[in-house]
Amino acid sequence: MDEFVSIREIEVQGVNVSLALVDIAALQANGSPAVLPFLTDGEKAVFNSFKIEKRRWEWVGGRLGIKLLVCDVHPIAEPNEVDVEPNWTKKPFARINGKFVKDCISITHSNELAVCGLARGGKLGLDLELVEPRSPGMI
Repeated sequence: MDEFVSIREIEVQGVNVSLALVDIAALQANGSPAVLPFLTDGEKAVFNSFKIEKRRWEWVGGRLGIKLLVCDVHPIAEPNEVDVEPNWTKKPFARINGKFVKDCISITHSNELAVCGLARGGKLGLDLELVEPRSPGMI
């Protein structure tokens, strides 16, 4: 996993935040055999249901990053025991063997990079954008 996932820990205003940076291009280059063992049966079905390849790898990059963070913070779990699902507002949450994980999680991706975060004891929202010049019409 080290070839396409990097995990960092930081403290923001007294809240411990773990971040996973996922290189989506490297993940895709390794292919399905690299990620399928980390997914639950339901997640494997979702992974295989994507018709657009780019979207499939963005989705799995986010899931993989969160799973690794949850397992890092909760060492009792293996990645294939962690389910990452959206709630009714589409915000992701995690479960370990069906039990709700109280940590706040966030996933974002852009330009073949996924950034996943897990905050223990606080709230977290991530957004990732490529900084690039904008046309005068955009301004």
